[in-house]
Amino acid sequence: MKKGFTLMELFVVIAIIGFLLTVSIPTAVNALKRARETQIGRNIRNISNAGEAYYYTEKPENFTEISVNLLENKSYLDSSLKEEDLSKYSISATEFENYFVLESVYIGKDISTELVRERYPFIQSTGNILYIRLRLGKW
Repeated sequence: MKKGFTLMELFVVIAIIGFLLTVSIPTAVNALKRARETQIGRNIRNISNAGEAYYYTEKPENFTEISVNLLENKSYLDSSLKEEDLSKYSISATEFENYFVLESVYIGKDISTELVRERYPFIQSTGNILYIRLRLGKW
């Protein structure tokens, strides 16, 4: 008697592998999408926290000239973001009577803003734009 696989056994194994791939690929894609949305929410929060720390630590005279690159150069922000991702984030400060409004923004069409807002309720959205606004008192 010869040892080996029959053609039918081979088809059964291929069918089982195909079924497992059919089930696991959408799950893996959804997990990657959720991870990306979580990462974007954390990045917006980290940029906002870095801007707040910069303001209260450095007490800059012209706070309205804040930028993500400035925060990165002053080591308030981790430089782990890739350049193409970094271009989707911005931070700005607007001066009002006795306070500044610090706004961290993400502009990208590659995520679901609703899912980010579910995970991070303090993040607001308008269309595909995610943002955080902080009110900082002047010294």
